[in-house]
Amino acid sequence: FANPVDSGRDGAMLPGGGMRWKGVICGPPGTPYEGGAYELDILLPETYPMRPPNVRFCTRILHPNVSIRTSDGTFGHICLDLLTHGWTPTADLRKVLHGIRDLLAHPDLETAIDKGLVALFRSDRPEFDRSAREYLHAHAVPAEAVRHLIGKGFPVEKSLEALYQCSGNLSRALEYLVPPPRAPLPVPTRTNSGLRLRSTPSPEPTPPPQKMPPRLVP
Repeated sequence: FANPVDSGRDGAMLPGGGMRWKGVICGPPGTPYEGGAYELDILLPETYPMRPPNVRFCTRILHPNVSIRTSDGTFGHICLDLLTHGWTPTADLRKVLHGIRDLLAHPDLETAIDKGLVALFRSDRPEFDRSAREYLHAHAVPAEAVRHLIGKGFPVEKSLEALYQCSGNLSRALEYLVPPPRAPLPVPTRTNSGLRLRSTPSPEPTPPPQKMPPRLVP
């Protein structure tokens, strides 16, 4: 899934040209990332699609092809050929999201960013999987909850924001996105002794139209 930031064209435009999108991918089944949803920050340059998008993980994830921390303090940079030399103008964001999801299931150890994770992946796969699942439980939100909110029509950015704010709880996230209606405010009314406040009564429900008995035609 991917949407422009703020779900509006103007809100997604960048000062120097291009657009910013928010994306999310769900961990592939049979991997230590299964069950988690991972947020992506997607920058489309002004020359897109002639040049590839700049994509990074906003959700921390333990993977050989994703940086845990770089010298400038950032994280989530992805080493994927599709985003560099393998890019073609015929590719689109759907292909990018599928490529990143496939990378989660099949790490490219030859072009990995973190050589320490490569060594752990090769020497002790169960320990690598356990560590990756710890990252999932600590940082990711439930994939099913994300699918539910997006299926309800909420944008990717708002869905993730609600789940982050509500610790992944779907019911609370729905209340965050659609707060319950407030009680009516009191309305001032004038009396002989001055003004006083009275609450606005709720409008009476319109009664359903009564069905007339059928007219008998002689």
